Amino acid sequence: MRPLRSALIGAAMLFSGFATASDYPTQQITMIVPLAPGGLADIVARAIQTPLQVALGKPVIIENRPGGGGAVGAVAVARSKPDGHTLLLALSPTIALPEMDRLDGKKPSYELSELTPIARLTAEPFVVLVRPDAPRKSFTEVVADAHKRPNAISFASSGTRGSIHFAVALAAHAAKVDFLHVPYRGGGPAVTALLSKDVDFTLAAPSVAAQFVDGGQLRAIARSGGDEPLKLYPKLTSFKEQGVDASYTLWSALYAPAATPADVQEKLKTTLRAIYADPAFQKAADGAGLDLKMLQGTDLKAFHDSEEVATNKLIHIIGKI
Repeated sequence: MRPLRSALIGAAMLFSGFATASDYPTQQITMIVPLAPGGLADIVARAIQTPLQVALGKPVIIENRPGGGGAVGAVAVARSKPDGHTLLLALSPTIALPEMDRLDGKKPSYELSELTPIARLTAEPFVVLVRPDAPRKSFTEVVADAHKRPNAISFASSGTRGSIHFAVALAAHAAKVDFLHVPYRGGGPAVTALLSKDVDFTLAAPSVAAQFVDGGQLRAIARSGGDEPLKLYPKLTSFKEQGVDASYTLWSALYAPAATPADVQEKLKTTLRAIYADPAFQKAADGAGLDLKMLQGTDLKAFHDSEEVATNKLIHIIGKI
């Protein structure tokens, strides 16, 4: 990741006088990231950490709590005291995990009704990564090889039922191939596995991929979806453009426990809007490859509801993953 700290500290100083009628926060805020360091959720959390703590006047601590594809961290926040002092910075699989549990005949570890989304923060397709010496130069070639050698082409994921696993499962289902799934505890460890030659490919957010692709350690061969070219890699074609009828957009969002008071939720929303409106923050985030696409209010509800319906439908089409 390109350095963010100095730019974000400067941007954060603009919000030091921010206040609302609410007394919130009255203590340290813990932002739980349900994945290991190094992936998109962790990068987004660290991007907003300093601006949030300056704006709100209390420390914001990031706690990485991986496990269960994100379920461990989600449960911790869902069952926490609903006062806004424990938040969840999660990725799109958050809405899929309860239905996946039901498909397995298990009681979900949490329900979406136990969490309330404060804001969608980013939205972008994955980048498919291979090593520079990989014989396959496109995702089309990866799929062709998988047809010849079922379960021989391996990929590293951020965890079973995590975002990478879900995106690859969609592509594999559409292409009618089987890949060998090797789960790790976050997007960062998944990239490390590829660099260590333990797997054949992985997926990463553009902001994560950039440091390795720009440095020549890895090569980008596709994006997982999106109608618009990626800012960082405008020539990179999508799954669909490479003949695989699948599309997956990875998004990040900030959640609070469902019973969090309305005025606390509103203070968080207002603070985030102010942070996102600041040119210094925008410049820093853009330099890090983050695609800032905030949604709140009715737009967020419509998006979240439609994602839940569409994702649950896809889960039943794909079957157990």
